[in-house]
Amino acid sequence: MKRKISKFSLLILALCLGVVGGIVGFLGGKYIPRDFVLDDFLNTYSPYTFYIATGLSICILIISLAFPFRYYCKSKSMYKNGNKEDDELISAVDRTLGKSTITLSILSILSLIPFAIWFHNFAVSLKTDALFESSAVFTLWSNYLIIFAVILFQFLLYRAVVQLVKKINPEKKGEVLSIKFSKDWESTLDEAEKMIVYKVSRKAYVFISKFSYVMFFLALIGDLLFGFGVVPAIFTGAIAVASVLSANIYLYSLSKKVRNGEDVL
Repeated sequence: MKRKISKFSLLILALCLGVVGGIVGFLGGKYIPRDFVLDDFLNTYSPYTFYIATGLSICILIISLAFPFRYYCKSKSMYKNGNKEDDELISAVDRTLGKSTITLSILSILSLIPFAIWFHNFAVSLKTDALFESSAVFTLWSNYLIIFAVILFQFLLYRAVVQLVKKINPEKKGEVLSIKFSKDWESTLDEAEKMIVYKVSRKAYVFISKFSYVMFFLALIGDLLFGFGVVPAIFTGAIAVASVLSANIYLYSLSKKVRNGEDVL
């Protein structure tokens, strides 16, 4: 029974994404000129780029509803209707919430891509008279509202997930809207959770360091082949430097605390 429901959900997801993709493709075919080149996209105002950004946001919203939101609702239902003293149930709820958090984190980052496309076209339109046309103003802000609504939905969903985790684990502290949320949340971690965070952070640091160097050279190749300019290479190089520099500064700070006999966990 579970397998049938899963297949049905995937079928509905595929159909919804197909409809959205068809709409984006139709609008793209209508507005994209046949002699389209990369320079046109980078330096010319075109309404279809707004439609692409909106289409991507709608796709991300559909996926957000199909996965992280569904995982959250499942976790909430399991906890509400189950025995709250059952350790196996709590573990199952935590695993499901973990799936929601992971997928939501990925989709939240992907949501920045449509916003970047929208902002780029907005910046280009400022250099022309296109921004002051009535149709352009409507297209600009209607697409922005859709993109912003998707990002807002993801934030509210993340806050709901955190609130559910705090309800399951009353010792957890922190409010998502607070700038001290990360610090407050980390202060309630036990030794095992801190060790997990340490190992994950270490692996993430190593991966990001290597990946930033790869992107740096890809940016150089992109400048050579497509004329991206030197700015992408500068930014990726800055990310690599910031990653290594911050890690070493923090390492020095922790080493000093250890020498002074302070607790660093």
